[in-house]
Amino acid sequence: MNSSLRILHLEDDFNDAELVRAALEEGGYRLDAACVETRADFMAALAEKEYDIILADYRLPSFDGLSALAIARVKTPDVPFIFVSGVMGEELAIDTLKNGATDYVLKQRLSRLAPAVCRALKEAKEHVKRKKAEEELKKYHEQLEELVRERTAELSASIEQLKHEISERRRAEKERQRTEEQFRLLVEGVKDYAIFMIDPKGRILSWNEGAERIKGYRAEEIFGRHFSCFYPVEDAEQGKPEEQLIIAAEQGSYEEDCLRVRKDGSKFWANVVITALRDEAGQLRGFSKVIRDISERRQAEEKLRTTADELARSNADLTKFAAIVAHDLQEPLRVIDGFVNLLARRYQGRLDEKADQYIEYTVDGVKRMQTLIKDLLTYSKVASRGTILETVDFSAAVDNAVLNLQAAVADTSAVITMDPLPSLLANASLIRRLFQNLIGNALKFHSKEAMRVHIAAEQKENSWIFSVRDNGIGIEPKYAEIIFGMFRRLHTIREYPGTGIGLAICKRIVEHHGGAIWLESEPGKGSTFYFTIPDRQAPEGGFDGPATTERQ
Repeated sequence: MNSSLRILHLEDDFNDAELVRAALEEGGYRLDAACVETRADFMAALAEKEYDIILADYRLPSFDGLSALAIARVKTPDVPFIFVSGVMGEELAIDTLKNGATDYVLKQRLSRLAPAVCRALKEAKEHVKRKKAEEELKKYHEQLEELVRERTAELSASIEQLKHEISERRRAEKERQRTEEQFRLLVEGVKDYAIFMIDPKGRILSWNEGAERIKGYRAEEIFGRHFSCFYPVEDAEQGKPEEQLIIAAEQGSYEEDCLRVRKDGSKFWANVVITALRDEAGQLRGFSKVIRDISERRQAEEKLRTTADELARSNADLTKFAAIVAHDLQEPLRVIDGFVNLLARRYQGRLDEKADQYIEYTVDGVKRMQTLIKDLLTYSKVASRGTILETVDFSAAVDNAVLNLQAAVADTSAVITMDPLPSLLANASLIRRLFQNLIGNALKFHSKEAMRVHIAAEQKENSWIFSVRDNGIGIEPKYAEIIFGMFRRLHTIREYPGTGIGLAICKRIVEHHGGAIWLESEPGKGSTFYFTIPDRQAPEGGFDGPATTERQ
């Protein structure tokens, strides 16, 4: 036999346990045996591993075989349980069998043990197989009953659904007929669109009022004709009508703006949409064709292009004119400035006080006029100069702007700081001028406090938002838009000198780069100018260096 056997042996006598082991080994079994004496050890052994058979003495000092049998029937009901005892009478043996024991063997007759174990294992195996088969049969029976119930319910539902679908189809068919009639009347009544049907070969099947108005054909004149009659002769000869039907059949639709021909031979611009029509099986039934006369739109687009071209030429002429005017105005101003300064040097103090004052007014007026002409020239050149774009280091642009303003920075003892700024695609000279005007504006309108200006930038989606913040005098929020207009001033020239063009130049520079500029301010709390520049070229690797750079 030579079979491997896992045994749990409940026995308190070592010699008896060895005799049992010897009897089973003589019967041909290779044993993996665990011998326990107490209830706790018995419970632990059952929990630790699985056994093929349980052998138990009837009486033990602290435990008994019937209690072990009760536990085993709960924990391992399919494992055979054999009593091996020396004090078991016939009545007691019958009692153990009634309680669920598989068999009993007296210790005086251990020669019966191996056959009893073999028989018990075989019966246990057959019991497990039978139990499994019964469980499977029960499961299949339950599944069959459930399936019958489900199929019965499905059949009942299908019958009800079929009745409902038949009713719905009848209703839908009536609704479809009514809708088709309404749609036919609607299409026939449309006047702004030519809407008609053609068969798969291109012959016209239907015609609406809009088609008659746009094309010039009456329905009886056009039915059955090939739709290529609407195409210019050269397009029809090249096979464009048939080619467009092939594209519509393959892709579902075809659309183009093109020239079409009316009945009287005149041509017009049309938006044409050809749509393939298929049945439920996917078979091509024909095509619908919708045509809209877009001649007026094309004329408007052409007029718009002409106007745009004229505007571009006008802007170019205006820029050239501004340069010429600025040059021609500056020349006589330089002469006036020269002679007025000569008068001031030669006759200052030699004339009366009024004359000295008039000379001073004249010199100041000439200087302001020169500044005004220079700013106007800068304003007019923004659009043309802004067309040259390159990667601009905005931090370097701020450095250059501060360098140009070093006299004003020194006069106000201003501290100018900035965060790391990006490098973007822009016009370098215009960006420098933008920062120079905004920082210069902050320096001009300083308060009594120590002047501070801070420049920062933040990336938002596809653009950067820059800010120039100061602690100056600030302005009322209601003037936040007015100050970006030409010659718009909130103070007199004597209070704060300037031409009133600086912020208008800033607005023109920012808008030319595709951005926007705005102001947030409160009187006495300073101002913050914001402007955006599109992120056309972002640097790789981020920004290095300190969080804030200070310039003084």
